[in-house]
Amino acid sequence: MLHHVCTWASGRLLLEEIDCNLVFLHFDYPLIYAAAGNTTPITLSAYIRSASRSHHFCLEHEGLSDLAEAGIKNSYPLRSSTEIISDYEAQPSHPEVCFVGHVMSWLSNMAQEDPLSHHLRRDFWARVCNLAHPIAPSSVRHARSLSPHEAASIQFTSRKIQYRCEAHGLSLPFRGEILQRLNAPSIAIYGGILPIYASEQNAKIDKDSVHYFAAQHDPVKLAQIYKEKRINLNITSLQFDNAVINRVIDIAGAGGFVLTDWRPGLAELTEVADSISYRSPEELNEKIAYYLDPSHDKERQEISEALHNDIMSRCTYQQTVSSVLEQLEKPESREASVMQIDLGCGIHKPEGYLGVDRYPAAGVDRVADLNQRFPFASNSVDRVRAHDVIEHLTDRIHTMNEIWRICKPGGIVDILVPSTDGRGAFQDPTHVSFWNLNSFLYYSIDHPAYLNLCKSYGFKGCFRIIACKEDHTPGNVVHVNIQLEAIKDEKTTDAEGNKDLVSRYTLKQINVIASALQTNEDRSSQLSPQGLLELVRKISKHPSGANVTIIVDIGKENQEAATEQLSDLMLSLILEDFMDSNACVPSISIYSDHDGSERSQLNALIHGRITNDDFIEPVLAQVLPPIPLDGSLAPSTEC
Repeated sequence: MLHHVCTWASGRLLLEEIDCNLVFLHFDYPLIYAAAGNTTPITLSAYIRSASRSHHFCLEHEGLSDLAEAGIKNSYPLRSSTEIISDYEAQPSHPEVCFVGHVMSWLSNMAQEDPLSHHLRRDFWARVCNLAHPIAPSSVRHARSLSPHEAASIQFTSRKIQYRCEAHGLSLPFRGEILQRLNAPSIAIYGGILPIYASEQNAKIDKDSVHYFAAQHDPVKLAQIYKEKRINLNITSLQFDNAVINRVIDIAGAGGFVLTDWRPGLAELTEVADSISYRSPEELNEKIAYYLDPSHDKERQEISEALHNDIMSRCTYQQTVSSVLEQLEKPESREASVMQIDLGCGIHKPEGYLGVDRYPAAGVDRVADLNQRFPFASNSVDRVRAHDVIEHLTDRIHTMNEIWRICKPGGIVDILVPSTDGRGAFQDPTHVSFWNLNSFLYYSIDHPAYLNLCKSYGFKGCFRIIACKEDHTPGNVVHVNIQLEAIKDEKTTDAEGNKDLVSRYTLKQINVIASALQTNEDRSSQLSPQGLLELVRKISKHPSGANVTIIVDIGKENQEAATEQLSDLMLSLILEDFMDSNACVPSISIYSDHDGSERSQLNALIHGRITNDDFIEPVLAQVLPPIPLDGSLAPSTEC
């Protein structure tokens, strides 16, 4: 509820007005419901503005990376938890497969007219074939296609989350597709189709082996179902890449046996991860046949008991609350002045560092694929440690670009990598990029000829070499150990700093500055109060209206008085009852230019300027997309 309540004058959410520390537990993908309501940029901006007193705990590690990339430092991993707790006891099992949840039998037409439909369908079928197929790369490609220069990080992150939201909408037919491919003699589905799809024809799976039962929400009855069924299934929704969701934990807590699609976090939770996971429909069918065989009943019960004990030792609500409180009490959980990260940390993270690795493990604070965008905001890191990791990353230019991007000006980078001057670079089958002492000349200001050549290859940054040496170890293995300093000029940091303006003024796809609410005598250079109301009225009636931010430029006027005046104007607009269910309301922010320090940066992000009532129509005609005569312009994605 806090996410969606805002005030007209400031566009601020209620969560920003509450004067206390905030803790968010994201058991779904962060902001995915804001994406469903087309309010992701607004909510993300509010998260950023309240970041200093907020703490975010995320079930999905990719969501954790999204928050960190947006500059929200106080974000931590979260495990699934269960309220379904019972003592394990082996029970006679119904010889059938059970799925608790809603499904649809086919991929409906709901995404065909969506511009993303071909990408979403590609990911849909790719995950049907490989249950470990990630959504993250497609979400990043989508965001880059709309924001190639990533000037507005809020919009970039919002578009990634919007893609996941669209994928989430295909989760019901995805589950149905997997269930249709099962060869089990009997399949019980508790839940069937959601009521909103009740009018869909043939929405149920048409197989003699499939039996539907009413949805069940009572924890006691659910626990009994999980215990009785020989095999319970989990099919993770499409918005998740890494998370082990609550259904798995609930089944284990009840003492039931589960087969779940493989997720990286599963091995962290239980020693029987390999026994209960599958990566394809074919492997699922093989395991179903194996565990339905009465001769394997004892093995299945032993796995259930081991899983139950593992989950009860890690995933109760009480343990989750204790873990959250423990994290909040750590000194490093408060925003630190020095940010140190260890890339590819494994289990050897130094004290005082934030650990990043591809798979969850003890000491890993961020799970991320470093072949993709690093999960940190630009200019946010003081020290980067990268020991025995960059040789595992495919694109050397991308690696050095990302390290440079996340470093603060003057940030220190400590790299240890096997050299091609020894056998170590080539002997490990997982090494995919190759380095030696000379490799780093291409990224160094100390060697301008090499640096200029590297920039023609796509390198965007600049380092200074502080120190370098070679370490020789037995087996003719040679390591390069090099320390670099990130060199960044004011122009670079100003460009990266645009994201602060995007957050402060809730900038969107279309940003219009309107001079108004000033008390100077020259009224010819500003909108009248009626003109400002007319501007809001016209934008709200346009299908793209919610993609617009109106920045009210009050010059050097008192901001508190201007905010009060704007509140009165907006209230009068509401009382006119012009806003019906079809209104696409723009965001409204106030800009007070007392020293002029932000004006040039803000001007670079503005699409139109309105200085008096006569300019309203010409500017809107220029910045808003035209509405075709047939009315076919799609409603705003943020409306």
